[in-house]
Amino acid sequence: MLSQDEVAELKKFARVNEDFIDFLRDAAIEYEDTSLETSYSLMRLVQVFRPEGTIARKKVAEYQLKLDIPVGDA
Repeated sequence: MLSQDEVAELKKFARVNEDFIDFLRDAAIEYEDTSLETSYSLMRLVQVFRPEGTIARKKVAEYQLKLDIPVGDA
């Protein structure tokens, strides 16, 4: 998983188009049955680029519950 500092650096320097963000979101959903940790990491990246995104927000909360990650510790 990326640290808070790594996420901040990525957000600062990355320029990502909407299609790639959609790809990350869809990949996260595809991995739900095989690797929830991967889904969580991918969806956290989606949140970096779409902080107001409702799907990412809901999925991250869902993954946190399933992975026993306290909400807000993402």
